[in-house]
Amino acid sequence: MTYRAYVVLRGAKVMAKAKKVEQAEPKENPVLGHLAGYITELFISGDVNAFVEADLLQDLLVYKLDDIAKPMMQHTVKKIGKELKKSGKLDLKTRISGINQQKRIMFRSEDQYNALISLFFEAVEGKPELVDFIDDETSFENFMIYCINDYREQWERFVSEIVQERLDMERKLGLYANRNRADEAWDKVPTYADYVNERIEAMAASPA
Repeated sequence: MTYRAYVVLRGAKVMAKAKKVEQAEPKENPVLGHLAGYITELFISGDVNAFVEADLLQDLLVYKLDDIAKPMMQHTVKKIGKELKKSGKLDLKTRISGINQQKRIMFRSEDQYNALISLFFEAVEGKPELVDFIDDETSFENFMIYCINDYREQWERFVSEIVQERLDMERKLGLYANRNRADEAWDKVPTYADYVNERIEAMAASPA
């Protein structure tokens, strides 16, 4: 099977799933919604107190991701493409313990995993020259999984840095164990939504 045939077949299947979700929730972008949900869960995993902002973070991320999610994936594909051309191979087992590990462990749900696949296809559909050098199905699928993993890791670093900075600020102000929002010192602490709103555009910068 050629690369282009594989793209058409696999992309059609993924986008068909997305279309079904869209029909159920016509006002939402299912791909961005699942990506936003994944990122929101990362915040809560890093700091359980982020749970109170979950709805706000979800809405803010969907709005912001509309502009940066696809360009960021295209930058990622370009970077991994350069790595593949240079090394001649991508070792999934060494990097992420294989495809099943990536799919079943790294993502919280099948929907999140499929959303990232859909985003990958959207990215390469707009710039097919990024993957034209791949000429067989196995290599293409491995390349896709590698790109998705790298993309996911970028968001993990983004969230981890924000959570660490905010927790450090809470400790410095003596608020780490103090959840009394009447304390005026809390006015000095940005919300997680504030951090995301301020910094997310930088995620679209090329990682290459």
